[in-house]
Amino acid sequence: MKSPFTVLIVEDDHTSTVVASTMLNQRGYDVICAKNGRDGLEIAQSARVDLIILDLNLPLFSGQQFLNARAQCEVMKHIPCIVTSAHVQYNYIDDAKKLGANYYFTKPLDWHHLINRVEDLMNKLPSPDLAKAAV
Repeated sequence: MKSPFTVLIVEDDHTSTVVASTMLNQRGYDVICAKNGRDGLEIAQSARVDLIILDLNLPLFSGQQFLNARAQCEVMKHIPCIVTSAHVQYNYIDDAKKLGANYYFTKPLDWHHLINRVEDLMNKLPSPDLAKAAV
């Protein structure tokens, strides 16, 4: 059965995007991809997105800028977010968590661990189909 959940991947590395989207698709999630922070922000504000996987090092609009905008936006601030980054310094991790990141993974990524965290977060969300039926 196909999942009613949609994951937005905001990542400029093609290989990372392909690996993550393939693994998520295999688990039945719908996946939307953006190659830069600006496009990711537009998608997150306009599409029904249930979870965001966000790289910090992005062109046009950094992951840090994305997190700042997300924290200020009523539409996005409650969407769970997993940050991925090559930055291992504590200040990056601390800043991301202060801005609402649920998890912070350093690169190179342990893909199975990342996908397990996605599934943990998705299991905590109400099914969009049940939410619609309750209205």
